[in-house]
Amino acid sequence: MTRKLPIFFHIPKCAGTYAYNTLFRVVKTYICPPLEIRSIIVTRGEYILYRLSCLPKANLNDNYKNPDDRWTYYVDYDDLNLDDLNLFFVEVCARSFNDYKNYIYNHLPEGVEPYEFIFLREPYSLAVSLYNYLNSDKSNHEPTNKSFNFNAFTDYLNSPRLQGSWLIHNLLNIPDPVPITRDHFNDICKVLDNMLVSDLTNVDSTILKVCKDCYGLDNIELNNVAKSRIKYNKNECGQDIFFDSLDEETKAHFLRHTKWDRELYNKYAKC
Repeated sequence: MTRKLPIFFHIPKCAGTYAYNTLFRVVKTYICPPLEIRSIIVTRGEYILYRLSCLPKANLNDNYKNPDDRWTYYVDYDDLNLDDLNLFFVEVCARSFNDYKNYIYNHLPEGVEPYEFIFLREPYSLAVSLYNYLNSDKSNHEPTNKSFNFNAFTDYLNSPRLQGSWLIHNLLNIPDPVPITRDHFNDICKVLDNMLVSDLTNVDSTILKVCKDCYGLDNIELNNVAKSRIKYNKNECGQDIFFDSLDEETKAHFLRHTKWDRELYNKYAKC
């Protein structure tokens, strides 16, 4: 019998922290003995590549570090053996969007089928959130903290640092200097057509669908998984600049630069 394994693709500032922690607590509350469930964070250097909700098949060896959390362990990319784990949920982080098939899918046991899902966010809202986050103390743990060294948000919008076609570049493994074309857009659509794609405003309903489709859990209450203890990654301060308040040149530059992002959002996620 085939078992569906949720595979979540975490675009930065698209509810990834909330989604992972919520599903981890769903597994902990409804599926696994709570004293045995583990959250394993796979790293390479200073970057997080994957997060895994799982049950170890045996005691974890010394490669797994458990510095300050009862459930969370850290392991280097080269020291993880997926054969040692029973996986219940996988988060693919941004740095692994072009490597997950080799690293995860090629090591799944027979009878386990990936169930892929992703949240998209309106591109301008995403740009504002990312800019504020990386300029705040909330991102102190990020290697890119305070990397947006601009006097104003509009300077960022007009700079080469503004992300454009990020998802297409990363999922299709296209180098940043390569211009995105309609053929690239069609290729990413073929990938997203096989995923559950939702707007950021539908996070909870999407999580409930994943729970039903993958775990057979129907009509569960997410409040029962201690949502008050779930970690969020919200911006608490920063510039809140409406798009209509921008000058016309900045608006035009942003719209040109995010053409394919807006097409993807409108095709797959816009309500």
